[in-house]
Amino acid sequence: MSSEIKRWWNEDRILWYERASETTDFQEKLSKIIASKISTEESILELGTGLGYQGELLHKRGYSIVSYDIDNEAIFRAKSRSGLDIFKVSDWKDVKERRDTVLAVFFGRITEEDNLDNLLSLANKHLIYIQSCHRGQNENLRKKGDNTERTIEYLKARGISFEYEEHRLSFPQKLESREEAIRFIVSFYGSEKLDEYLKYAIETEDERYPIEFRNDKEFILFDIKKENK
Repeated sequence: MSSEIKRWWNEDRILWYERASETTDFQEKLSKIIASKISTEESILELGTGLGYQGELLHKRGYSIVSYDIDNEAIFRAKSRSGLDIFKVSDWKDVKERRDTVLAVFFGRITEEDNLDNLLSLANKHLIYIQSCHRGQNENLRKKGDNTERTIEYLKARGISFEYEEHRLSFPQKLESREEAIRFIVSFYGSEKLDEYLKYAIETEDERYPIEFRNDKEFILFDIKKENK
């Protein structure tokens, strides 16, 4: 698991994610959705912070939050950009800190191994878990990656109290050239999917970023209640 997380971020992917975050309102809108589920009186433990945008924005909203990720470079970028000391390097399974709310955004699958129990063990009140539907450009693309129904059935079978809601936010990627668009698609989707996804790289009138890769992130927010026994 740790090696998979380490391989996710590389120089290109960091550049693209930072650029998309800085040229769109995706992060702010996502932060607003998350904040609507968490009282400002609740402390937050974020696991899998990535480049730290949600941790930074929730901190600015007045939340007490600490955020962990196993990737040293991702945490370095989060600290450098935000100037905040809330970001820490650790595999989430090594974290012992408990807080009111555990936040896991595009984190992985809670249906695998003992992930759900481990996450809930760190929460005093609830787990906010955001799961991607993998339908960024088209309902029919990457449909096999959508595990929403599996997650819902798993939680029901466990008898766990939860609520969920579906969201869709635009998170387009600005690109400097068609060549960069090809590199972007190959990095995230594989060379075999290039022709299928290249049609979503649209020419624009922006001189700096003349190509925009359309990307509507569809995701499910699960609010999973902690049963205190």
